[in-house]
Amino acid sequence: RLSETMEISEIRVLMKYEFHSGATTRQAVTNINSVFGIQVATSATVAR
Repeated sequence: RLSETMEISEIRVLMKYEFHSGATTRQAVTNINSVFGIQVATSATVAR
């Protein structure tokens, strides 16, 4: 799975982009996961 090989630093870049775009935590998680088609991010990961 991609989430097992994706580094947290890579996920942080995606989260930063989402937040700069005005997304909430829930929206960021949904957007990131929909792009990759699997659960890459969780609300707990994004909220940190």
